[in-house]
Amino acid sequence: MSENKGLNLKYGSSSDCGRRPYQQDDYLIINNLFDLKDSYLFGVFDGHGDDGAKASQYIKKILPDFINKYKDNFIKDSKATLNQIYDEMADMLCENEEIDTYISGTTAVIAIFHDNKLIISNVGDSRVVIGIEDDNGNVIAKQMTVDHNCYNKEEYDRIIAKGGRVEALQFGEDSFGPLRIFKGSLPYPGLVVSRSLGDEVARRLGVISKPDISIIDIDDKLKFCVLATDGVWDGLSNEEVVEIVNANIDDPQKASEQVTQGSLDGMDKLQIDDNTTNVCVVLSH
Repeated sequence: MSENKGLNLKYGSSSDCGRRPYQQDDYLIINNLFDLKDSYLFGVFDGHGDDGAKASQYIKKILPDFINKYKDNFIKDSKATLNQIYDEMADMLCENEEIDTYISGTTAVIAIFHDNKLIISNVGDSRVVIGIEDDNGNVIAKQMTVDHNCYNKEEYDRIIAKGGRVEALQFGEDSFGPLRIFKGSLPYPGLVVSRSLGDEVARRLGVISKPDISIIDIDDKLKFCVLATDGVWDGLSNEEVVEIVNANIDDPQKASEQVTQGSLDGMDKLQIDDNTTNVCVVLSH
């Protein structure tokens, strides 16, 4: 557990393979962003496909370079700069000859604490949920990101307009699992997310790397935020995660570990196999 004295910010992180034999999730924590003690960056990445682990690790590796490269631009216009960073990271990932991104890629959700603001960006179905105090003094959950998948009409319409086929996996006459994106009558790429980094085939079918971005002021009502891959949200609801973190608000590392265990237990009950990764960031006012 570490602490940012300017923001009274503490955080913890936890990750588990779940029932899968390999880990494709990764996460990133940058202290003293822009060499400022009150600026932090947190990121979570969920790879998919045969080279998904390489994709998530690569984005984790190059993101700090882009943040430093565009520091001045970010301070002037964070939204435009984040759009540019995601776009360039996506191109670099696809151009990396050591990573096969034909049907592999990664999600990316980033939370930046800077200039008394929380700036959140994401592509894919990794998620940020914050715990905020309501008018009655209760800490409630608020989802700050959009899950980019084909259950979202805007995302679905874009994929269809680009010639993608959207359906769940078929076993005889039965459907199984979430909606996926396919190329024509072919059995691939079978991608669940409608925005990502990488995924060259899916990019031709309307899958984009443009992030959704939200910015909120940091005030006394903001108690904490949780960044997590979909394995967490498959096993636990937003409200359950916020309840766990709030119950362990003085120890975010313990909170993070309990979120991991809760998500594993939840996925077991639903017979879901996935990696699970989260970062819990707590603000003490």
